[in-house]
Amino acid sequence: MSFRWLRRDDSTAEGLRRIAREQVDKALDSAKAHDRAPDERVHEARRRGKKLRALLRLARPDFDAARPIGDRIGEAAASLSAARDANVMRQTLAKVMEWAGRPLPASPPHIESDAHVLGDFAREMNSLRAEIDGWPLDHVDRETVERGLERTYRAGRKRAKRCNRDDALDVDFHDWRKRTKAYTYQLLLFRELAGGELRSEIKDATELGDLLGEHHDLSVLRAELKRDPAQFGIQFDPDFARDAARRRQDRLEKQARKVGDRVYGWKPKALRDRFADYLDKWADRRKAA
Repeated sequence: MSFRWLRRDDSTAEGLRRIAREQVDKALDSAKAHDRAPDERVHEARRRGKKLRALLRLARPDFDAARPIGDRIGEAAASLSAARDANVMRQTLAKVMEWAGRPLPASPPHIESDAHVLGDFAREMNSLRAEIDGWPLDHVDRETVERGLERTYRAGRKRAKRCNRDDALDVDFHDWRKRTKAYTYQLLLFRELAGGELRSEIKDATELGDLLGEHHDLSVLRAELKRDPAQFGIQFDPDFARDAARRRQDRLEKQARKVGDRVYGWKPKALRDRFADYLDKWADRRKAA
């Protein structure tokens, strides 16, 4: 099943349990998919972890364990990242040099992910899977989810305002990206309940997350070019590459601010009221069934 609450879910809490089980199972499937390349398995496992953490954020107002469970998932996913991040950095270098009109003479060498870290990740997911039925979700209901969504949105809106300032730093844009990714995944959870009304918002939030993701990749690249340009294993001008990365970031910041105005144009309370209406209609449909 897809990542969303369904009209047939018996309650908000039971929907949350179902979605959590599905995402953990899919993370496990990715970790154990030996017929796929390790890089693909790592990417998919990390994506499932991010979805789980976004789901848990919605339950935080009335589920005290949501934050530590989310932190556990984040730590497990972080253990997968070393080789993946190195390859993203190499791909980012190639792309920015192409964008700047000075393509590299050869592709930086690819680093294969260590398969053993997927085993560690799978063990953590198995442990989490065994705990889901015991999560104390008695107080998690529609209002919990409304409050959790409002918190996520409010946090992203705050970061958007910070990144609209001239003195915004790379770390500010990275923080904005994390908040936006969580909000995007939360929007996906409401797709069925909203009856198709969220398509444009999901599109905009996804685009913003992509822009901010590229911005972060360039930030990491600039730092690594300053620290050790020889690690890329090819001949190129690192000073030119760093300047190109900064110029590309400037353009991305302008684009992100424009898209961000659309994504974060709602007042948090007004946004919450909209989603409360979706949940009211869901409850009404269940009563009529």
